[in-house]
Amino acid sequence: NYFAAVFPLLAFVPSMKSRGRGDVCIATSLAALVGTFGYSAYAPAKWALRGFAETVYHEFAPFNIRVSQIFCPDMDTPGFRAENET
Repeated sequence: NYFAAVFPLLAFVPSMKSRGRGDVCIATSLAALVGTFGYSAYAPAKWALRGFAETVYHEFAPFNIRVSQIFCPDMDTPGFRAENET
């Protein structure tokens, strides 16, 4: 999950630097904001994305590359529905 966001971003950064601008939006989860019982396999990857986004925000700023994050809430998926049935 973490590397699926990191590697593509790093592949695009050289072209953004050469243009002198760019915008990046990293989608993570509300699980990156607070530890929640039962999410020990999921939440650490979301915390890692949050830390990555905050770090590259500062690293990319001199190149006029803006970095933002969105913290998605629970999504209505079959897995989420099954989880709520227990």
